[in-house]
Order: sequence, then C-alpha cells, then structure tokens
Amino acid sequence: MAGKQNRSKSKTLGDRLIFPLIVAVVGGVILYYILPHGGDPPPPTTTPTNIPTSTPVPTATPMPLILDAQYVVDSCENNAYGTGGKLYIQLQDNNVVQLRASWQNTPKYAGCIVELPKPILGAIQPNMFLTFLVTGSQDGQWFKVGLKSLDNKQHDVPPTLSTSASPVRIPLSDFAGVDLVHLQSIVFNLEYPGGSVVQDNTIYISDIGFSR
Repeated sequence: MAGKQNRSKSKTLGDRLIFPLIVAVVGGVILYYILPHGGDPPPPTTTPTNIPTSTPVPTATPMPLILDAQYVVDSCENNAYGTGGKLYIQLQDNNVVQLRASWQNTPKYAGCIVELPKPILGAIQPNMFLTFLVTGSQDGQWFKVGLKSLDNKQHDVPPTLSTSASPVRIPLSDFAGVDLVHLQSIVFNLEYPGGSVVQDNTIYISDIGFSR
C-alpha cells in the first residue's frame, strides 16, 4: 500500500517538472530568435546613388539642306498647275528631276509647287540662299522659280538657263514681300511667251535646297 502511494507521488512530481521544462525550452527558442546573438551580421543597407545622366549634345544641321529628289517629284505631281498646257514630271538618273511643259503657239504657262518638309522649314534662316542645278533644253527659255509663304505671298525670280548644268544661288532676300520666317513652298514655273515654233519647254533640276 505504501509502495503505491510513493509511485503516485513520484508520478505527480514528474508531471509537475515536465510542464515547466517544456515552457523553458519553448521560451528559450523564442528568445533565440528575438534577442540578438552571434553569427553573420546582416548585410549593410546601401543607399542608391543618383547616377547623373548625360545631356544629349544637339547635332548641327547639315548644310546645304537638300530636298530628296523623289519627294520633289511626288510633291510636283500633287501640286501641278497650268493654263493651256500640260506639265510632265519625271525622275531621271542621278536624282535629276525633269519638268516638261507642252503647249500650242499662244502665251501659256505650267508649273508645280514643292511643299517644303518640316525638318527643312525648321532650319531655314532668312540670310540663306535658295540653291539648285538647272539645265535648259534650249538657251533663253522662260523659267522662273518662286518662294511662297504661309500668307500666300509669292515672288518669282528668273534664273539664267543654259544647255549645260548651271548652279543657281539666289539670296532669300531677293524674294521680296515673302515672309521668310514662315515659308511654305518652292514654285517652279515654265512659261511660253508665244511667237516661236517651240512647242515644249523642258528643264532639268537637281540638288534643290538651301545653304548659307
């Protein structure tokens, strides 16, 4: 009887000791993860530095400002005009644009308008020159080149023609009354004054553009 009582007391004492031991172990594990302890230190936090970005350097506008020959042909075809005659436009070898007007023996004219593209418009300055190479099928043909501004003001200048390619360089200031700050287009005008057996007026133009 006494033995059973001793075993019961021993079991009760064991139960009392196990619970605090479990609490101590669990608490130790929690404290291990909460409190700082030895080991590898956490990696240092780095503050990102602002890397300066390079400012793009503006590129100079190439000179001269040359119109693409195919663009000239397309614009001329879309903006051709004439009285009593017809204008024929053709792109030939070496980016040469042929303009040919055909009519009868009476005073007539024909021509086309080349709208200036925005990149060139933004680079034109009033102190520049209109430049191109021109060849006439005959000497002394009537040919005028004009500039037109957004206010519809236009002025034409008659360059000299010859049967060989001649460079033309006209100061923009020669186009009197035209708003050179707000240019819109170049006008090529072929005329026939009459009194001649000539039925066609043909010119060949290339390297149309603007330069200083």
